[in-house]
Amino acid sequence: MIRKVLFIVSILVFQGFTVFSQGYVLKVKDAEGKPGENITVTLEIINESPIVAFQLDIPLPMGFEYVQNSCALVNTRSQGHMIQANTLSETRILRMIAFSLSNANFTEDKGAIATFVLKTPEIEGTFPLELKEAIIADIRAKNLITGTVNGKVKLSK
Repeated sequence: MIRKVLFIVSILVFQGFTVFSQGYVLKVKDAEGKPGENITVTLEIINESPIVAFQLDIPLPMGFEYVQNSCALVNTRSQGHMIQANTLSETRILRMIAFSLSNANFTEDKGAIATFVLKTPEIEGTFPLELKEAIIADIRAKNLITGTVNGKVKLSK
């Protein structure tokens, strides 16, 4: 009986890992830093087939601020793509959009795709970075996203 349960649990765990190793997944990598300092946050995308654009919102925790013009694409995945980020007016929501005017595909099918910098508050703690309204688009502008993975920022002295 115990063997059957362990076997079933093993299969479910393996299938869970498979879900995030394929499909179209946008992930915020965890970051660490000291209170009051700037930290760099990395975004990753896993994609089964070519993609040309992505968009996301991240509600910023209290005390965090997006450093203007700090978003950048990872050169190994970009082929002349453009990226823009800004905090939406009168909100704490960071919106980021990356695209290609010529519909060029991002290269590779997994790994870091963009970075941005946040100014942190003067307090220690662990703060969530949750993805909202995320889109991963193909050349037909079809949203292919199958999952997101939220990250966190850990601040300690």
